[in-house]
Amino acid sequence: FYDLMIDDRAINADLWRSRLNLRTCLITGVFDSINIELCAQLKRLRKKFNNIVVAIQSDPSLEDKNAKSPKTALEDRITMLKSIRDIDEILVFRVNSDIKHIASQIQAEIVESENQKETECI
Repeated sequence: FYDLMIDDRAINADLWRSRLNLRTCLITGVFDSINIELCAQLKRLRKKFNNIVVAIQSDPSLEDKNAKSPKTALEDRITMLKSIRDIDEILVFRVNSDIKHIASQIQAEIVESENQKETECI
């Protein structure tokens, strides 16, 4: 029995339950063009994952001299991705070795990509 209880770690029960089953998908790519296949893939992933994070590469030619620079500016590509409601967060990376670090930081799960060669779900 108690007269007074102080809960200094109060959290909404629904929020607590959702974090127990939090599954994160990290999709990487250049995203120079947004197509219907990407949007359809995101819709399917939303059914499996609570959190969808997109990692957009600033310029693939920084890592591979044979790769082409994107036609669309980075800021414009980010703006286009922000308009897709199934994306929860957008991160920018420079080289592919950054992906493993990002994936470990957000504890992402690996999922095979369906639509674009440069897009990979982690």
